[in-house]
Amino acid sequence: MRAVMVAALGLALIAPAGASANGFVEDVRVLQEWHGTPGGNFGWAVSELQDIDHDGVTDVIVGEPSAGRTWVFSGRTGRTLHRFDGAAGFSIADAGDTARDGVHDVISGTTTRALLYSGRTGDLLHTFTGAGYGYSVSSAGDLNLDGFDDVAIGATSAGVVDIYSGRTYGLLRRLKGDRFGSALDTSPGVLAPELSVGALGLPAQVYAPFASFRRLSLTPPAGASAFGDFFVAGVGRVDRDLFPDFYVGDYGASGGNGWAGVYSGRDGSLIWGWPGGPGDGRGPGREAGDVDRDGRIDLAVGDYTAGATGAGRVNVFSGATGRVLRTITSTTAGENLGFDAVGVGDTNRDGEPDLLLSAASGASVYLVAGNRKRLITPP
Repeated sequence: MRAVMVAALGLALIAPAGASANGFVEDVRVLQEWHGTPGGNFGWAVSELQDIDHDGVTDVIVGEPSAGRTWVFSGRTGRTLHRFDGAAGFSIADAGDTARDGVHDVISGTTTRALLYSGRTGDLLHTFTGAGYGYSVSSAGDLNLDGFDDVAIGATSAGVVDIYSGRTYGLLRRLKGDRFGSALDTSPGVLAPELSVGALGLPAQVYAPFASFRRLSLTPPAGASAFGDFFVAGVGRVDRDLFPDFYVGDYGASGGNGWAGVYSGRDGSLIWGWPGGPGDGRGPGREAGDVDRDGRIDLAVGDYTAGATGAGRVNVFSGATGRVLRTITSTTAGENLGFDAVGVGDTNRDGEPDLLLSAASGASVYLVAGNRKRLITPP
């Protein structure tokens, strides 16, 4: 588990859209920022959420586990759309449209249960309980083709991932393996959605695509420590073959330097590997969208303990070349920028994909504007 420092900040306050960027080394435009309760670990996990307020812009989910809350905010205005009390937010995800009401729902995990909430009304739809339940959660797409999206719940201590019907909440399938379920993510596949499954601490990472539930054995980096813990994601066809590829992070590798990599969905071979520097804690993150418009998904990767004061930073890496496209460095001591990071599409409608960046130890989350003018020019 990542060590967490906590700063005493205010209650989930929202800065106005287009707020000026303070607290960063680079030229950064902050579109929205949110701050959580003291000691709440606001931003422990962040996620994109398909537009639930029908304004044409992706919305966002933020977990605040130590306060026992999960938040949903508008990606366009920053306003609070839902606040789920009692939903720990240790793990969070867009659950898909499980209620078949035309609006995506939200799933939030603790480590003993997972709670499914309506994105339309905010009502609790169902509680799933079990040993270790909720360490990871994800949509599962419509696995049984009944028109309702299903959900996947990981229980690493039990070594299982259970997939439940979004219509009946009955168990559809159980996947088992040693330390199975340390991370989950669903992404588009060749014939059907694919579920990526982490298996914490093993010499190989395991993935189970829906079409065949085949497993790919991935080689972890030297000095692996938390390979596949939390940070596993489908990232599209980075190498342009027919098989969607996968991101895996290890924030504890090499004694805390961290590591991040992209693996082939065809055979599990390493496409790109990015080791962290001394004390960086590299590894939190996943897809950033096509930042440089070359037709391939790029990667947002956090170095959450980087810097002498632990301010942290985020790098955006090219999926096509592996080079650094953009760096965002915090100047706020101890906030751990890059505790989590993900692309959320074009929230300010300027044609550029934006980034959702967590600084959980500072109880802050930033929605940062994308801009190709800020990309690093190669030598």
